Amino acid sequence: MYAYQIKISLEDVVPPVWRRAIIPGGISFSRMAAMLNDIMGWSGTHLYALVTSSGFHVSGAPEGAEEELDDFVLEKQGMTGGRQAIDEVFCNNKSFLYIYDLGDSWEHRVEIEKREETEGVCPRILMGEGSCPPEDCGGAAAFMELMERPSDVEQDLADMYREEMEPFDLDRTNDFLKAVYGGEMLSDLQEAIRGGDLDLMSVDPNLLPGLSESLMSYRAADLKALWKKWGMKGYSGLRKQDLADRLVDVLTDPDTMSGELCAIREESLAFFETLQENPVYAFELTREAHAQAGLFMEKGYVFLTEELIFFVPKEIKECYRRMNRAVFEEKRRRARRILDYCMAAVNLYGIVEIDKLIEIFNGQNETPLEKGELFAVLALQEDEEERCVVCGLAYLCDSAIQWDIFDAILQEQMGKTYYVPRQEAFLRYADPDYCEKPLAWKAVERFFKKEMRLKDFDAEFLCHELQMIVHVGGNPDAVFEALDEFQVPEPTERQMIQMADLLMDAWNCTRMVTNRGFTPNEMKGMESPCAKGGEIPDNIIPFPGLQKE
Repeated sequence: MYAYQIKISLEDVVPPVWRRAIIPGGISFSRMAAMLNDIMGWSGTHLYALVTSSGFHVSGAPEGAEEELDDFVLEKQGMTGGRQAIDEVFCNNKSFLYIYDLGDSWEHRVEIEKREETEGVCPRILMGEGSCPPEDCGGAAAFMELMERPSDVEQDLADMYREEMEPFDLDRTNDFLKAVYGGEMLSDLQEAIRGGDLDLMSVDPNLLPGLSESLMSYRAADLKALWKKWGMKGYSGLRKQDLADRLVDVLTDPDTMSGELCAIREESLAFFETLQENPVYAFELTREAHAQAGLFMEKGYVFLTEELIFFVPKEIKECYRRMNRAVFEEKRRRARRILDYCMAAVNLYGIVEIDKLIEIFNGQNETPLEKGELFAVLALQEDEEERCVVCGLAYLCDSAIQWDIFDAILQEQMGKTYYVPRQEAFLRYADPDYCEKPLAWKAVERFFKKEMRLKDFDAEFLCHELQMIVHVGGNPDAVFEALDEFQVPEPTERQMIQMADLLMDAWNCTRMVTNRGFTPNEMKGMESPCAKGGEIPDNIIPFPGLQKE
């Protein structure tokens, strides 16, 4: 078995973000992608791709995804996708390009520096520097522009991103890598587990540390960070024990806990309840469970022992039991309904006036919503769901929108009315991947399958991506760039004409953020309040410049 020393450098980002690390050989491309994401600091929730100078190409979905496919391999290579071991590529290339998030396209140059024969290698970082950028911010170019030249509207977002970007911590990251991938080593502990000599469920909760002891195991800087997370002030000059004691008072208050957990997703709350009864070794958890554990660790409700056991201190468990369940469940229903409306609004409109969002909510619900409650609930979003960004206290924006076109989209929206479907139809958009799929897009999908010979999954995924490009205000050039990125075969002249007609029909049937949810076809017959002399705008896209050069 081989291990590889690699250097990973994030392209086009200043200051530099890079890591030198060791990863094991003999693993699949999908496993390698998961390791690279964790080494750099990405969540690993997006599609990825690997490209070499020799023409090898493989891409796939995150580990654990419903469609965990690594199948975009050039068939002429005679290879079988991302489930193949990485060694052949690593032994025949000095470097390759790793692309994370095929929408934002974060490019990493991966240099293969050494190869050594060894056994039982857990991925670890040797050195590195630079903070990983935030997810879903538009890619390197958009991120750098936002950091260097934010507009007045973007300043709050830029400040938020800077605050969220944690400094690179080598020891902490390596501890995390050990917790996640330590189970891949043939350790004595694992051998005991596999041999039946150790029962994981035999961990005695009474032998685990209490809340105060757990907090005291933190560094002072970590305790202060936890203070900041809970909005506590005045820690300057306090001893470490004082910091811990005051945190205990906050963390064990049932009313505080009820408010903090009211916006948590059902599956995350179920994980928290299970963990209260069953402490578990870190390497026994899935990647999703690790993320859920991390969510509660950030709050101070879950801790990790030196033996890599996730557990809930008895004081936290007692506090959870003392919560008024009826009040808690009512808070949860209310918070989840508000977040559903926020997610639906930013998915449908991209940018929505906060006053309009409140108007829509109040028009479809009995209990009215006010700004204070809205902002309080938004502050409780889980990390995976933080697509709703408040801009200048006036707008709620989808963070997936590229920030360099924020002002342009807002300008396009001005003077247009909002498309507001009935409650059931509106809340379908709470799913971030949902988009209304008219027959015109299904026709495009059939074209890619039949004429371009794409696999069913590839054609469906490509059409979804194209529709989202159109939805968020992309232009025809962006559509063709996406076709190139997905390596769609070069069409014949006949196919180009047919594809252009189909794309034009689909484009004009797509609900767009620039039209505040209306399609170009719907807008065509509508009078625009901002049109001169009552002119009716022609929003039908003729798809200019369809012929590829």
